[in-house]
Amino acid sequence: MLVSIGAPDPAMTQPFDALMRRAAGNVFMHPAALCAAAAFAQVHVLSAWHDGALVGFWALRERRIAPFWHFLAGPPYPYAFIANPVVDPAHLDTVVPALLAAIANDENLPNVIQLKLLDGDAPP
Repeated sequence: MLVSIGAPDPAMTQPFDALMRRAAGNVFMHPAALCAAAAFAQVHVLSAWHDGALVGFWALRERRIAPFWHFLAGPPYPYAFIANPVVDPAHLDTVVPALLAAIANDENLPNVIQLKLLDGDAPP
């Protein structure tokens, strides 16, 4: 599984829509919404790929409290009401660990994640 981390990109709309047809969706993670949010927040998009198909998609906002203290936060923007990643049900066991490992291994990202409004009762 390949995980990439980058800025919101409108070119991700088609793969994201295909993923949403297979997965319990989080419309607040839609690339168009994330592109709009990136105008006022530093948003990092994590996308997990397996055999050329998007199987996981998660966006987190980078927040700074002090010059040397920053963390990732979900939801990625104030008007998103849940922070859940969008995950293909066929890859539930591998996507979230791969996304978290990508964050841990990226030296440019903070190692602390604050997750508010994570829906633990969401369908897989």
